[in-house]
Amino acid sequence: MNKEIFISKLNKINIVGRYKDLCASFNNKNEYLPGNHHDAYIEYLEKYGYVIEADRRESFFRFRTKVDCELSLGMQFVLKDGLVETVLGIRVNDVVIMPSGRIDFMPMQMGVEFDRKLYNLPTYKNFEELESILDVLFDIFEDLKKELML
Repeated sequence: MNKEIFISKLNKINIVGRYKDLCASFNNKNEYLPGNHHDAYIEYLEKYGYVIEADRRESFFRFRTKVDCELSLGMQFVLKDGLVETVLGIRVNDVVIMPSGRIDFMPMQMGVEFDRKLYNLPTYKNFEELESILDVLFDIFEDLKKELML
């Protein structure tokens, strides 16, 4: 797996368009759920079937799964004050393959135009919106995992 192949897989699942649509749908910066609801976040994240590692101090949550003997795919979240900051990464033999990092920075690494001022981080004002955001992000993750297995 190299950068070009990984970019083609990201394009095939339309990660940029899907993330843009997600941010456009959940972008109310004036109305958000304040605070850190760590225990509730864990409950929401664990429903997707992955073992979640969490750092209570940083509102940081992550998981990783093996795609095959060489590839692993991981996702990390910072959930706090109504923002969902999402990091996606693939490793080949524990070496990070680019593009990697916050999803809103990945289009630039892929050579795709993307307005980060409009579409940087989705926001939520309640747990129902958080769950809808997580549904989309986990769908992206699962689609990418399937694509990497081909």
